[in-house]
Amino acid sequence: MKDTFELKEVEIDEYGIIKKNIKTYNYEQLKNHIKFLDNDTKFEFNLSGILGNTSGRQFSMTYNSTYIPQLRLKNKGSFTSKEEKDSSSSHFLSAQAGGGGQGDLNQKIKIIKIDEEDNTKKLANAKFKITKVADGSSFELTTDANGEAVSPKLDPGKYKIKEIGAPTGYIPDGKEYDLNIVGGESLFYTVKNKRSKVKINVEKAWEDKNDQDGVRPNSVTIKLLADGKETGKTLTLTKADNWTGSFTDLDEYKAGKKIEYTIKEESVGNGYVSVITGSAEDGYKVTNTREPEKVKVEGKKTWNDKDNQDGKRPAEITINLLKNGTKINSVKVKEADGWKWKFEGLDKYENGKEITYSITEEQVDGYSVEINGYDVKNSYTPGKTSVQVTKVWEDKNDQDGVRPNSVTIKLLADGKETGKTLTLTKADNWTGTFTDLDEYKEGKKIVYTVEEVKVKDYETVITGDQEKGFTITNIRIKPWTPMIPPTRNIKVKKDWKLLTAEKPVDKIEVELYKDGVATGKKLELNKNNNWIGEFKNLEVANGLGNINYHKYTVKEVGEKSYAIQLVGKWYGVSYTGNMKDGFTITNKEKTPWTPMIPPTRNIKVTKNWKLLTAEKPVDKIEVELYKDGVATGKKLVLTKDNNWIGEFKNLEVANGLGNINYHKYTVKEVGEIDKAIKLDGKVFIVSYEGDMKTGFKIINKEKPPVQPKNPNTSDNFTNMTFISITIISALGLGYISLNKNKKINR
Repeated sequence: MKDTFELKEVEIDEYGIIKKNIKTYNYEQLKNHIKFLDNDTKFEFNLSGILGNTSGRQFSMTYNSTYIPQLRLKNKGSFTSKEEKDSSSSHFLSAQAGGGGQGDLNQKIKIIKIDEEDNTKKLANAKFKITKVADGSSFELTTDANGEAVSPKLDPGKYKIKEIGAPTGYIPDGKEYDLNIVGGESLFYTVKNKRSKVKINVEKAWEDKNDQDGVRPNSVTIKLLADGKETGKTLTLTKADNWTGSFTDLDEYKAGKKIEYTIKEESVGNGYVSVITGSAEDGYKVTNTREPEKVKVEGKKTWNDKDNQDGKRPAEITINLLKNGTKINSVKVKEADGWKWKFEGLDKYENGKEITYSITEEQVDGYSVEINGYDVKNSYTPGKTSVQVTKVWEDKNDQDGVRPNSVTIKLLADGKETGKTLTLTKADNWTGTFTDLDEYKEGKKIVYTVEEVKVKDYETVITGDQEKGFTITNIRIKPWTPMIPPTRNIKVKKDWKLLTAEKPVDKIEVELYKDGVATGKKLELNKNNNWIGEFKNLEVANGLGNINYHKYTVKEVGEKSYAIQLVGKWYGVSYTGNMKDGFTITNKEKTPWTPMIPPTRNIKVTKNWKLLTAEKPVDKIEVELYKDGVATGKKLVLTKDNNWIGEFKNLEVANGLGNINYHKYTVKEVGEIDKAIKLDGKVFIVSYEGDMKTGFKIINKEKPPVQPKNPNTSDNFTNMTFISITIISALGLGYISLNKNKKINR
């Protein structure tokens, strides 16, 4: 009874008797320091909260409590101190009321079954066994919906009581207790049941390549659900507890039904996907999966080499991929790739730190390299060269006073004018240099040569090369001797390039052309003169002092369009040389080609006789050739002399070359009609065997003659026969012959 609580500060003697009351505290003063528990069946009192320092002081607390008569009342007390030295003691004070019984409960046991955690919750279906100690007899009681069970009236004496079956979701007490039934009294027995509890283990698993990206959280929160609804209970898992934990002290049942516990994880984020497996009984496993982030590295090559002018650019390059400075991969890159590269599927993080990717390039000879991010620029400075030109005069120190003050030199690259010129004068000692010239073009070294703009009255001779320099010598042209026109000789040589060692002819003729016009002058080249000849005393120009010199060329007689046919073979004709050094005429034999002749075939034909006698009916027969079912008009005569064998020859296989629609040839004996033929008054059945490849066989099989029927002797038949003969006679013998033929055909 709460309002009966009273606390006194007292002095107690050595026998526990209160000698002096120092101060009294009533319930109104104490109520804020008393905490009632378990449906007011327990309480806690905080002395220091109201009394402060209690060291050396003595107190006495009293209160009134209600109980049902015959109920065995047990009080247990405990004292807890936070001082360094403390002591506590506890004991039960039992009370069993005497007096008369209460109505119909006299000498009966009333069992009250309650939830240990909620005294207001009465439990049905708890089963108890009550045993009489005197004779060992027993009976059972089961609590009703109100959590109560009442025994029949019992004889006074000692009894034992034991819970043998707990309600669903509760744990049976399991202990056996002693009771004493007193005549005229009732006994009340209150039993508390502990709820059946379960424990759910939870394990966390990570599938993130050991936190490669470094985004795994320090902890995760697991929520507990009961029958699909959140309970408010959570579990925090961390690395420190090996990512494991348990929900404990969980009620196994609710309202008599087993609770279905499940869990869910609060979102981890950072791309993790949570999958929960297992069960409440076996424990749950929460697997968090995260695919590590990937990156790619791609770049391109830039060439700074004047479009590979010098041909130094390689066919391929090698790009190395570095991860935090260490090479992990490489790739060959070519022009066909567009000089681009790509490394894909690369981890972005390692051990929680972002990876630094970089690239390097294997050294490219002759090129410098510049790397900007993942792009590479290779530079190459094309090589340069120079060409020196020196002028030399052979004119007896300008004896005639015609040497010019300057000359102009033209530069040629690979035989073509570059547009660059050089002016040489006496002031620069007739020497100059073409400078800053590209050494290569499209990967090939340029061949530089020089030409001099024509200097009047001088002949020019150029010697040297681009490495050593060129020397241009100008030689004073001597005036022609009066009345003697200048002449020149021109050599001609024949060169053979044959498929065999033997030359096709013993001689050839070469005609001289002047300014493109045939002169009629010819040379014969043959084995005896080693295929070499010379046109002599040819006028250089028309008249003395004329500088429009004639241009002489040669041509092999019979050559047309640089080809000539000799003894049925064709030769390519080429000309090299010049008037000064002479001309060489080269005849190169051409490989003969096989003419395209449409294919043909021969077809053999044989006659076979199957006779009734040994003598053949005729001396010869004719066989006609058919092409694709149409008569060709071509015929063979088969006789005894050729053993009745013949052959159609050179028959075209198809219409033209390449045509695969081949002709089908067949044969037919001339005179054969509907597989039959009449020879020498006899009828033969005609059959054909074979094919175009193996040849055809025509078989004539003699047919036995038809035997005449015996005449009918009746008068009537005689008259009819006479009439028939008369009619037939009127139609003539030709009709009879025709009728016979038709009968043979049938």
